Amino acid sequence: MTIQEQIAEGDSVATRCTCRGTHQNLLFGAESTGKQITWTGIIIHRLRDGQIVEGWIQADSLGLREQLGAV
Repeated sequence: MTIQEQIAEGDSVATRCTCRGTHQNLLFGAESTGKQITWTGIIIHRLRDGQIVEGWIQADSLGLREQLGAV
């Protein structure tokens, strides 16, 4: 995972990232292809007393599925 940008305000931290890997297992119904895959996403964490208490992830699932041939 490569962090592209990270912004903190109040008790929230937003992270924009790019993830890369090799498709080695069943994913979205697609059998392992051995292909290099890349997808992007945004993660928002809410903190309390230095601990993550909530988190949300928004990822480019369509782009990932297209790379796997699962669309």
